[in-house]
Amino acid sequence: MKELIESYHGQGIHSTAEQLLYMPPKVLSNEIKALLKDKSSYLEIPYCSINSGAGHDAMVFSDVTDVGMLFVPSKAGLSHCPEEWSDARHLANGVQIFYEVAKSLTEVEKND
Repeated sequence: MKELIESYHGQGIHSTAEQLLYMPPKVLSNEIKALLKDKSSYLEIPYCSINSGAGHDAMVFSDVTDVGMLFVPSKAGLSHCPEEWSDARHLANGVQIFYEVAKSLTEVEKND
Protein backbone atom coordinates (compact mmCIF):
# COMPACT_ATOMS: atom_id res chain seq x y z
CA MET A 1 0.00 0.00 0.00
CA LYS A 2 2.91 2.30 0.75
CA GLU A 3 4.05 2.17 -2.90
CA LEU A 4 0.58 3.05 -4.14
CA ILE A 5 0.31 6.07 -1.84
CA GLU A 6 3.78 7.28 -2.77
CA SER A 7 3.00 6.95 -6.50
CA TYR A 8 0.56 9.86 -6.18
CA HIS A 9 2.93 12.22 -4.33
CA GLY A 10 4.40 13.51 -7.61
CA GLN A 11 0.88 14.53 -8.68
CA GLY A 12 0.41 16.88 -5.73
CA ILE A 13 -1.65 14.36 -3.77
CA HIS A 14 -0.40 13.64 -0.27
CA SER A 15 -2.02 11.04 1.93
CA THR A 16 -1.24 8.59 4.68
CA ALA A 17 -2.68 5.26 5.72
CA GLU A 18 -2.51 3.30 8.93
CA GLN A 19 -3.21 -0.42 9.15
CA LEU A 20 -5.50 -0.88 12.11
CA LEU A 21 -6.15 -4.58 11.80
CA TYR A 22 -4.30 -7.50 10.31
CA MET A 23 -5.40 -11.11 10.31
CA PRO A 24 -3.09 -13.69 8.77
CA PRO A 25 -4.53 -15.91 6.04
CA LYS A 26 -6.22 -19.08 7.24
CA VAL A 27 -6.36 -22.56 5.78
CA LEU A 28 -9.87 -23.93 5.55
CA SER A 29 -10.86 -27.45 6.56
CA ASN A 30 -9.82 -30.06 4.00
CA GLU A 31 -12.77 -32.23 5.12
CA ILE A 32 -15.31 -29.48 4.47
CA LYS A 33 -13.67 -28.50 1.18
CA ALA A 34 -13.86 -32.15 0.09
CA LEU A 35 -17.53 -32.36 1.10
CA LEU A 36 -18.33 -29.20 -0.88
CA LYS A 37 -16.67 -30.69 -3.96
CA ASP A 38 -18.28 -34.12 -3.47
CA LYS A 39 -21.78 -32.70 -3.03
CA SER A 40 -21.35 -30.38 -6.02
CA SER A 41 -20.35 -33.36 -8.15
CA TYR A 42 -23.16 -35.52 -6.74
CA LEU A 43 -25.68 -32.79 -7.61
CA GLU A 44 -24.02 -32.31 -11.02
CA ILE A 45 -23.37 -28.64 -10.25
CA PRO A 46 -20.13 -27.38 -11.78
CA TYR A 47 -17.63 -25.87 -9.37
CA CYS A 48 -14.12 -24.50 -9.20
CA SER A 49 -11.85 -24.02 -6.22
CA ILE A 50 -10.66 -20.50 -5.55
CA ASN A 51 -8.47 -18.73 -3.03
CA SER A 52 -10.25 -15.76 -1.54
CA GLY A 53 -8.12 -12.79 -0.62
CA ALA A 54 -10.99 -11.10 1.16
CA GLY A 55 -11.50 -11.04 4.90
CA HIS A 56 -14.45 -13.18 6.01
CA ASP A 57 -15.99 -14.34 9.27
CA ALA A 58 -14.47 -17.70 8.43
CA MET A 59 -11.07 -16.28 9.38
CA VAL A 60 -12.30 -15.74 12.93
CA PHE A 61 -14.33 -18.94 13.20
CA SER A 62 -11.42 -21.06 11.97
CA ASP A 63 -9.67 -20.48 15.29
CA VAL A 64 -12.39 -22.45 17.09
CA THR A 65 -13.92 -24.84 14.54
CA ASP A 66 -13.54 -26.35 11.08
CA VAL A 67 -14.55 -23.93 8.34
CA GLY A 68 -15.31 -24.04 4.63
CA MET A 69 -16.66 -21.45 2.24
CA LEU A 70 -19.09 -21.66 -0.66
CA PHE A 71 -19.23 -18.91 -3.27
CA VAL A 72 -21.83 -18.47 -6.01
CA PRO A 73 -21.10 -16.65 -9.27
CA SER A 74 -21.81 -12.93 -9.41
CA LYS A 75 -22.47 -11.02 -12.62
CA ALA A 76 -19.16 -9.68 -13.98
CA GLY A 77 -17.45 -11.06 -10.86
CA LEU A 78 -18.61 -8.05 -8.81
CA SER A 79 -19.02 -8.64 -5.10
CA HIS A 80 -19.77 -6.53 -2.02
CA CYS A 81 -20.95 -3.55 -4.06
CA PRO A 82 -24.30 -2.14 -5.26
CA GLU A 83 -23.78 -3.74 -8.69
CA GLU A 84 -23.46 -7.24 -7.25
CA TRP A 85 -26.05 -9.59 -8.74
CA SER A 86 -26.36 -13.37 -8.78
CA ASP A 87 -28.76 -15.42 -10.85
CA ALA A 88 -31.50 -17.14 -8.80
CA ARG A 89 -30.42 -20.51 -10.29
CA HIS A 90 -26.89 -20.05 -8.92
CA LEU A 91 -28.25 -19.06 -5.52
CA ALA A 92 -30.51 -22.13 -5.46
CA ASN A 93 -27.55 -24.35 -6.41
CA GLY A 94 -25.51 -22.87 -3.57
CA VAL A 95 -28.33 -23.50 -1.10
CA GLN A 96 -28.66 -27.11 -2.28
CA ILE A 97 -24.91 -27.76 -1.94
CA PHE A 98 -24.85 -26.15 1.50
CA TYR A 99 -27.86 -28.21 2.59
CA GLU A 100 -26.26 -31.49 1.51
CA VAL A 101 -22.97 -30.62 3.22
CA ALA A 102 -24.77 -29.58 6.41
CA LYS A 103 -26.66 -32.89 6.43
CA SER A 104 -23.40 -34.81 6.07
CA LEU A 105 -21.78 -32.91 8.90
CA THR A 106 -24.70 -33.25 11.30
CA GLU A 107 -26.21 -36.67 10.66
CA VAL A 108 -25.93 -39.16 13.49
CA GLU A 109 -24.25 -42.38 12.49
CA LYS A 110 -26.62 -45.33 12.60
CA ASN A 111 -25.55 -48.50 14.38
CA ASP A 112 -26.72 -51.55 12.48
